[in-house]
Amino acid sequence: MRIGVPVFGKKVDIVDYCKDKLPRLNEQIEEYQSTLAGTRPMNSIAVEFENQYYAQLAYQTTIHDLPYFFSPKHTNVNPEDIYWPNMRIFWWERLMRANGAVTAIVALITLWAIPVAFVGLVSNLTYLTNKMHWLRFIYKLPDQLLGLVTSLLPTVMLAVLMMLLPMFIRRMGQISGCLTTQSVEYFTQQAYCAFQVIQVFLVTTITSSFASTVTQIAERPTEAMELLSANLPKSSNFYVSYMVLQGFSVAGGTLFQVVSLILFYLFSAMFDNTARKLWTRFNDIGGYAWGTTFPVYTNLAVIFLSYSMIAPMIMIFTFAGFSLIYIAFLYNATYVFGKSADALGRYYPRALFQTLVGVYLGEVCQLGMFAVSKTWGCVVLEAILIGFTVFVHLHLNRAYDHLMTVVPNTVMRPLDGVSETLSWTPHAHAQFKGQPLSSCDDLMSEEKREYTDSKVHEYKASRVPLLVEGYDFDADGSKVGLITRILRPDKHYTFKSLQAYLPPAFYEFPKEDPEWVKHAYDLPDRSAACPTLWIPRDPMGLSSKEIKNLNGAIKVSDENAHFDERGKIVWTGPPPE
Repeated sequence: MRIGVPVFGKKVDIVDYCKDKLPRLNEQIEEYQSTLAGTRPMNSIAVEFENQYYAQLAYQTTIHDLPYFFSPKHTNVNPEDIYWPNMRIFWWERLMRANGAVTAIVALITLWAIPVAFVGLVSNLTYLTNKMHWLRFIYKLPDQLLGLVTSLLPTVMLAVLMMLLPMFIRRMGQISGCLTTQSVEYFTQQAYCAFQVIQVFLVTTITSSFASTVTQIAERPTEAMELLSANLPKSSNFYVSYMVLQGFSVAGGTLFQVVSLILFYLFSAMFDNTARKLWTRFNDIGGYAWGTTFPVYTNLAVIFLSYSMIAPMIMIFTFAGFSLIYIAFLYNATYVFGKSADALGRYYPRALFQTLVGVYLGEVCQLGMFAVSKTWGCVVLEAILIGFTVFVHLHLNRAYDHLMTVVPNTVMRPLDGVSETLSWTPHAHAQFKGQPLSSCDDLMSEEKREYTDSKVHEYKASRVPLLVEGYDFDADGSKVGLITRILRPDKHYTFKSLQAYLPPAFYEFPKEDPEWVKHAYDLPDRSAACPTLWIPRDPMGLSSKEIKNLNGAIKVSDENAHFDERGKIVWTGPPPE
């Protein structure tokens, strides 16, 4: 069987075309990959170090005396986590992109207030009908439907609106110049959390409180502030139902995996028309997108902290909702989802710091209510409490922000009893202004270059020079009192005591192929090999004929795939490569 396809308006035989054109194209590709002919080096370098200590020395050092040179820097990044298009951009382009992305997100947050405000008004629709008589037609609805419209509909509408944002914000992170998947997710986490707090919480709260008092404000406009402060707890009704819906719907949806179910069965039947697509669909286990996962629940914590003193009843529903969410995520993280891009634990501490927004909002709300009621003693005490919160927040940032991005000198030793001979190939990356370099050859001596091209390096951990040795404040953390355990966890859970929980397998580093190490941080277009064309085997032997016809042109295989009796493609094993 010979297949004819149109090429530039003429119908040609695909076998003859492949045997005539593809070998020459492959030769040209291999020539370009080996010589970089006609290509420009990217404005970044990847440097491989002998061990983690030397990588951290380079990462924590200010290399150049001019701003934006060798910046930004990343360390311990897997090649597959690099966002390659941003490895090319210069410092001035990064500034323009970052400012443009932030401007776009600010504009989105501002304009998004319109539909979110509408959701807040719908949540208190019965109050609006007192002045807007044309809305009273909703009372003609059945009681059950009226209850759904005024209670469940706003929550569902808000959830649908929030589903449209993650893709846009993540794309803004890529446009802003983020170099890695982790930095894109970190950008997304911060932007999406700000969006959630402003739109899902603040705008909805303000519009809901206004809607519940619109009749009284119209009659007594000079007392608008007093009326709003007196009726602010009424907007908690919306968030009580929101907490309940999040707890049950998120937990149930997370366990049911309805999206994965649709993608697997429906999309597979519609779009997976090759053996490779079918195999990828079945074997690819997705992970959590932490940049959009944490902000949703951070916002719930902010709502809880803000309303816990105004409407304490919300604490019960929040506890129930978070308990269900915890159980669902515990199960899925253990048995369902795979591993996401490793950010070295940066997302969770950032989410904890972001929950302080709820403390600020709750305190400011209390301050406003005291000021409106003219209880000046309470106003002074609340102002002092806000100042103390700011003091604690600033010092927490100062204490932990830097530690979340570097590896301290005192934690680079392996466990006692574990072999001191380790295989380690950490990397550090830098993007800089000035003459572009595509590799570290211009920065290394001939001796170092030969060492880098050798096999995976081995070294004695005891030979790594530490500037300061670590020590424990208390040898036995169990003797520490309860109050000290809460206020001074460094005395109760020291780094050395926590190391004992790590299994020995944590220090068993995988053996890496020297050829892979040599080209790991090359541009994929330079180092990627042509994949094998995977076709299913058929009873008539046509696949064998095509493999024979295309021999010497492209790699073709029909292993581990065949047609069943209904003519459907079935895979029985992994792809040929």
